[in-house]
Order: sequence, then structure tokens, then C-alpha cells
Amino acid sequence: MSKNEFICDCNIIHKEMVENTLKKMPKEELFLNLAEFFKILGDTTRVKILFALDQNEMCVCDIANVLSMTKSSISHQLGTLRRCGFVKCRKVRKRSILCA
Repeated sequence: MSKNEFICDCNIIHKEMVENTLKKMPKEELFLNLAEFFKILGDTTRVKILFALDQNEMCVCDIANVLSMTKSSISHQLGTLRRCGFVKCRKVRKRSILCA
């Protein structure tokens, strides 16, 4: 791939194509939300946690055991996932159970 491969030499604006594309462009908020979504999924630990919770509702101790990590590091990542609405928490006696 040459470094000039993406340079357009025609200097002509294809009005219909540009207008058609502009009509279909979503609002800026959607792009911001998508970028945030992918930023959350950009961390392998968070993706592993989501995968584990997709298999079963689990407590922090169980997730830490599955991922061979500390409860503290799992709790930190769960906080991020919960603030973004990826996971929910419910109490069962003294345990907090998490689900995706």
C-alpha cells in the first residue's frame, strides 16, 4: 500500500453521494455512546468478567477464582461495569450476586 493511496486527485465533490451519506449519519450522541461502549470492552479483564457472568450469576469471590485474580481487582473492574450499566448486583443473604 503506497502512502498516497488514499489521496483523491479529482477535486470534484460528488454532491449526491455526500448528501445521501449526510442524511444517514446518526446523531453525535450515538457515536459518543458507541465509543464509550468499545472503550469499556477494550479491557480484557472486563471482557472476561462479562463472559463469566454470561455463563452464571456469580459473586466477586467466584469471579476472582475463575479469573485467578484478587477480589480487589475484580471489584474495581466490576465498579466500572456497573456504572456503565453492563452488570447488576443483588443481595442474597450476605452475598452480593452479580449478573450481566
